[in-house]
Amino acid sequence: MESLEKHVSALSVIIEKEYKLYKRVYELVKQEQNTLVNADIDALEENLHEQQEVIHTIDKLEVRRLREIEAIGIYLAVEPEKLKISIIAQSINGELSRNLVELERKFKSVLQEILKINQSNKFLINRSLQFIDKNIQVFFGTVENKGLYSAENSAAKAHPKINYLVDRKA
Repeated sequence: MESLEKHVSALSVIIEKEYKLYKRVYELVKQEQNTLVNADIDALEENLHEQQEVIHTIDKLEVRRLREIEAIGIYLAVEPEKLKISIIAQSINGELSRNLVELERKFKSVLQEILKINQSNKFLINRSLQFIDKNIQVFFGTVENKGLYSAENSAAKAHPKINYLVDRKA
C-alpha cells in the first residue's frame, strides 16, 4: 500500500499544479474579456500568447498525471479511463484523501468559471464580427434598405440600396 500512497501523493501534487495553472487561465480569460470590450488588439494578442504558454505547460503535466493514473489503476484493478478522483480518495485514508476531494471541488469550480467567461467572450467576438461584417457591407454598398415600414403595410419607401460610403468609381 505504500506504493499506492506514493503514486496518489504524486498525483495530488500534479493536480495541485494543474489547478494553479487553470487559475492562471481563468485570470487570462477575464483579461481577454476586457481586451475584447476595449478592442485592444495588441493586448489581446499578448494575452492569447500567454494562454498558449500556460496550456502548453498544462499539457506536459497532463502526460505525468496520466502516468500516475495508470499506476494507481494497476494497484486498484481499475481501468485508467474509469478511474476518478473520488474512487482514488475512497481507496486511501487520512489527509491525502481529504486533499484530493478538496482539489476535485476547486478544480471543477475553476473550470466552470472558465467555461462561463469563454461563453461570454465567444458572444463578444461574434458580435464584433457581425459589426465588422455590417461595416464592410455598408462600405461596399451591398446592404439593401428595406425602408421604415414592411412591404405588407405598403407604406414602405422603396430604396434599392443604401448610399455608398465610397463611390464605386473611386
